[in-house]
Amino acid sequence: MKKIIPLLILLLVSLLLLSGCTEPPQPPPLPSTCTENWRCNAWGECIEGQQKRSCTDLNDCGTVVNKPIEQQSCEVAGKLPYSFFAVHLEPQTANSNTFKTLKEFVETADSYNVKLTLMFTPQWAEMVLADNKKLALVRQWEAAGHEIAAHHHGPSHPGTWDGYTNAENWQELREKFGKAEQYLGDMNDYLEILEKLPRGGRIFSGTLTDKCTDTPPGVIYDAAGPFIEGKTPEGRTTIIRTHLFNNVLTYKLYIKALRIDESTLREIKEQYNSLKEKEIMGVATHASNFAGKDKELILSWFEFLHNKNPNGRYSLTVTDLMENHILKNNELPIKECPTPKCDDEVGRWLGEGNC
Repeated sequence: MKKIIPLLILLLVSLLLLSGCTEPPQPPPLPSTCTENWRCNAWGECIEGQQKRSCTDLNDCGTVVNKPIEQQSCEVAGKLPYSFFAVHLEPQTANSNTFKTLKEFVETADSYNVKLTLMFTPQWAEMVLADNKKLALVRQWEAAGHEIAAHHHGPSHPGTWDGYTNAENWQELREKFGKAEQYLGDMNDYLEILEKLPRGGRIFSGTLTDKCTDTPPGVIYDAAGPFIEGKTPEGRTTIIRTHLFNNVLTYKLYIKALRIDESTLREIKEQYNSLKEKEIMGVATHASNFAGKDKELILSWFEFLHNKNPNGRYSLTVTDLMENHILKNNELPIKECPTPKCDDEVGRWLGEGNC
């Protein structure tokens, strides 16, 4: 036992000596003293909504912590035409399923910074007014910059009549055009229903058939349907023409229907690209089309507009476009047309003639 104790003492001393020979832990390396010093050249030309530049670190630190962006969205300032997009809410599609489609339509337009002019028929207005949640949502769209406007199918419309007209011979017209719908009232009754939708209680724009008799008071911005009026499809407005319909002075803008096939979309893009600054491209479709085969055409048009105009500055509603830009700043010439030529029997406008 006496021999073991000295050996243990010797072992402990050896361990202590060895531990004293190990190196102390090293401190962490000091942070780099290199400070990035970035310099960028000027932004390049705006091409399809994007512009680029290149940036160089003059200190060549090898890090990119504070590197500026080298690509951004852009628009060709002061050189773009205006555009508006009208959505027709047909009498026969006033149901919850199509309202759900319209909701998706509006949300998609918001994602592309495209403002919509939502054109209501009385059937749609009554459906919305009967449901507080739907009404709150429509007014939320209005607050976000979309417009509540008017759409009217008179007795001569090839589709469903909405039941309203000023024509005194509505019974004859109903029979002549084979309408099953009942007479519901005149255009004052029509407007009274629609003007319950917007918070301000006023509607200023619309697309109307039988406009010679059925243009309601106050609906002064006439986004014309070229198919209905027998014109060659045309969505470009380069001159604002005024007409007197039913003693209402109206300002005319053209719209082209976005439907059917890719050739129509190509034509719309060509028409847009042909326009000068401050001129107007109008496009229209039905809410129900966003659930059908035309949805891809609509998305393609939204993408086209967004690439041209990422922040949506030139994509406006009809009334905003007319009141806050065209008329306020005298941005397009205005031509006063003579008394319009109408089909006296049905109140249908027969076109501009030489105006």
